[in-house]
Amino acid sequence: MRRLLLCSALSLGILPAFAADRWEVQATLRHDGAVFANPSLVVRNGAPAVVEVSGEAGFRLELTVTDAPDGAVRVATQLQSVHGDAAPVLVTMPGDTAEVRIGALGMDLVVTPAMDRG
Repeated sequence: MRRLLLCSALSLGILPAFAADRWEVQATLRHDGAVFANPSLVVRNGAPAVVEVSGEAGFRLELTVTDAPDGAVRVATQLQSVHGDAAPVLVTMPGDTAEVRIGALGMDLVVTPAMDRG
């Protein structure tokens, strides 16, 4: 019986602390430091999601969130905008702000486990 409990406890310790089926991603997109969009998405773990807006400050943001080691998450992004294009991959802890700047283009992301709303 003790071995079974120990094995169960060890297997629980291997799982990421924030493993989730769905993630909420809050993004802030910037050009020359000025915010031009604040999209928020709920995405399935490992599945690509896209938000696209047309117009003067139009953009297309595609991202995929997957679990990473030690409870972190990996966010692969692809941004196309009137201000430029970028495709950074960021690794961050859930709830922390991940920031990237490429020339005048910037992106801040906060990823948290999505709450069940139903």
